[in-house]
Amino acid sequence: MRLMETLQAYLMDSGQVDALAVRQAQLACRPVADEDLKDESAAVTLLVLAALRKGSPRPDRDFLLAPLQAETVRGFAEARRAEDPAPSWESVFTDPARCGPYAAALERLLREPSRLAPLTGTVPAESGAPWPLLVVDPASRTAGFSRYWNAALALDTRVAGILHEPLSTVDKATAAQALKEVFEDQTILRDNARFHSRQIAAAALALRARFMVLSGGPGTGKTSVVLQVLRTLLRVYPHIQPDRIVLCAPTGRAKARLGQSVDNGLDELRKRGSAGGGPVQARDQGLRTCLRKTVYSLLGFGADGRPRYNRRNPLPYQVIVVDEASMVDLCSFAALLEAASPACRIILSGDMHQLPSVEAGAVLGDLTERFGDLAAEGYPTCGPECARWVAGVTKALAVDSGTGVPERTLVLSAPDGRARAGALADHTMILTHSYRSTREIVDLSALVNAGDSGAALAFIAGLGDRAAVGLAEGPASGEVTRWLAEHYTPEVIRELRALRGAEITGDESGRDLAAVAAAAQRVLAASCILTLVHHGPCGRVTVSSLADKLLRPQLDKEGRGRFFHGQPVILGANHHDLDLYNGDMGLVVRARDNSLRAVFPRAGTCSVQALDRLYGLESAFAMTVHKAQGSEFDRVLLVLPQDRSPLLSRQILYTALTRARQRVRILGTGALLAHAISVREKRPGGVSIR
Repeated sequence: MRLMETLQAYLMDSGQVDALAVRQAQLACRPVADEDLKDESAAVTLLVLAALRKGSPRPDRDFLLAPLQAETVRGFAEARRAEDPAPSWESVFTDPARCGPYAAALERLLREPSRLAPLTGTVPAESGAPWPLLVVDPASRTAGFSRYWNAALALDTRVAGILHEPLSTVDKATAAQALKEVFEDQTILRDNARFHSRQIAAAALALRARFMVLSGGPGTGKTSVVLQVLRTLLRVYPHIQPDRIVLCAPTGRAKARLGQSVDNGLDELRKRGSAGGGPVQARDQGLRTCLRKTVYSLLGFGADGRPRYNRRNPLPYQVIVVDEASMVDLCSFAALLEAASPACRIILSGDMHQLPSVEAGAVLGDLTERFGDLAAEGYPTCGPECARWVAGVTKALAVDSGTGVPERTLVLSAPDGRARAGALADHTMILTHSYRSTREIVDLSALVNAGDSGAALAFIAGLGDRAAVGLAEGPASGEVTRWLAEHYTPEVIRELRALRGAEITGDESGRDLAAVAAAAQRVLAASCILTLVHHGPCGRVTVSSLADKLLRPQLDKEGRGRFFHGQPVILGANHHDLDLYNGDMGLVVRARDNSLRAVFPRAGTCSVQALDRLYGLESAFAMTVHKAQGSEFDRVLLVLPQDRSPLLSRQILYTALTRARQRVRILGTGALLAHAISVREKRPGGVSIR
């Protein structure tokens, strides 16, 4: 078998590339004039495509050759052998002598970037000169497609330029008064609750930093802080207009959730009469006029794939807030930063430990990675002068642990603290206190992030059977059955049955609508089963099918179709005309006219839709961790795959754990769990700001 054909068979059989990638590699090598080099060029292109599928925009040599490591090949072969005889490519890629030509081809290219011209070459020396399809950098021993290379360079330049600007000069008395109004006199919190010192510090820092990263785990109050930041900016900067602030996110669901959080906070102000006292409070309520957009729609991408807004036609906004920033890919980030006007303030909000975007790049992770080793010190992110300023303007404020923001908790320790933080010092605030998950879940998540598998396993072993965190081994079917019996109790089944025949059709003013919405919200938020993969004995499809089989007879004996009464469902596509988005969860209800309707809970109400209007609807007794990003449940069962899947990593484990508020149970072996904790997904070649 030829060089390209063998590699193609292996990468496709192991799921590292698809048929489209193979076709792209074949087409890309056509311009190479030397027939003897066509196979070599196609093989290199295929390796770059495999790296791109794993999220790396500018992979280095080691990342490109990682799929060819003998241990990796044996793992894929073992999984394949369960269904078929030993694959023909196993012997090739586990024998260094036979695998050598692939590494040699890449080495030759890294030494001679123009070897496969016009397919390959270096970054053009002159502005405006044509780029090769594959860019090669001998110095860093990296190669990547020009589109992503160009985006990374543009993002490096744009962000570095903003970060190296001096911090804004703000009058201390003005800042202190604004913070007092927002966090004390006109707080959005109920029952005399107080904000955490770092939440207040984030608003203070945003007054001086034109580019700011707000990071924190689930339940640390990021979306609430976003509203407080915006209210503070409106008080200190009179020229900022609420209708020139845009709230955006990578998905429609995340965009809607951020907008709802802002509206809920403003509703709380209005209920307590805080909005009727003058022009400043009126400006607060003006935040309802903030545009809410996905990043894609904000930039106005056309049919040709080009954004409407760019450097020559900048966005007309004074403040851009990007929520769930960990899910934004490299090219979208680059386009957004290019389209932002020179004076625009940019706030990125997200969880730096969460799974990165599905597309190439991990911009939030690249920006915040430098703070990872500062966890033991409490995540300080400010230089002495900035920390002193923040402490000074907040010293009179009541916080949840006393008064004022302690300077010592923010300042980067000498002599190397600021050097470790780099240009992101004074531009980052990491929220550390979770108001949502139980202490055991928070502590285990911290051990996972630290990569300490031994301590994590010991921590779980030291907890009792009824603890908030547990590890179970055994067949997936048995544990899933027990989990469903535990959470779909006779009381829950009776509650779901009682919804049958509800009056919910028509104009959404049916008399049973409120009760159905409340019940759906309770059921959907109570528990969920999460998987890493879609297929296989531990995959989403298998687990959901088992749940359907077990619960259908109890909930809807007459149901014969794909959907039945009482079944949780999730959308896999956006329905902009219905204000429903990919990832929205609902409950199937058999209405009074015997038709099945999907009920999607909203704040205080719900959206009711006929099933035939919804494409991409799936059963949601189980869902993948990727799909669950941004969701939260009281209790979570995490089903690990049976073998060492390439998906196993500490990021996916952390994301799954932090979906749970009260309890999480992990189905899998201790060895698999330890392996996941030890593996940190890396995407070399992204943002590299110093």
